[in-house]
Amino acid sequence: MSFKEPTYEEYKQATAFARIKYNYGLFVTIICWILLALLLLFVITYSRELSANPLIYGADKLDVECHCYNYDNVLKPIDFFVNSTSLFLLDEKG
Repeated sequence: MSFKEPTYEEYKQATAFARIKYNYGLFVTIICWILLALLLLFVITYSRELSANPLIYGADKLDVECHCYNYDNVLKPIDFFVNSTSLFLLDEKG
């Protein structure tokens, strides 16, 4: 099946959406391909940041060590430590 350009009568009888699609379809397709290329470039460029644990990545970027507590849950409080290389639980109670 090959593309056959519509005649003027066919174009005038088409719906408004079909006319817009015919006039601007190639432009929209080119914009989509450009955005897809930019998305792939972004994923390749920031692959380390996207694959890292957010707490570990933040500790590495800011060069800090965090000792985090959450004692809201009385039966099982959370106590963990984060530095630029790891994230681990220090103590499990309950």
